[in-house]
Amino acid sequence: MSVRIRVTATPPGIVSPLQVRQAWVGLELPATPNVEEDEWTGEENIVGYVVSKVDVIEALLGARRKSAADFWVSMTPIKQFVFDAKDCEVIEA
Repeated sequence: MSVRIRVTATPPGIVSPLQVRQAWVGLELPATPNVEEDEWTGEENIVGYVVSKVDVIEALLGARRKSAADFWVSMTPIKQFVFDAKDCEVIEA
């Protein structure tokens, strides 16, 4: 089941600098709910929403957040992102 989410808060993270994580706020992204605590975020397992790297890059570029998009393009092993449910709202189910 796919949904559309809006990031409403700066996600935690250890991989990216704060300004890159702040670029997420306000983005609307296609996502798949992750209802099991099996996604590793680098800090902890979370329940939230999985978004592909391609969709993330497109959304960041579309919002004119090129420096954040460039950062994630350079992180080649990353293929998807997991956003904690507490940092998002579902805008379309």
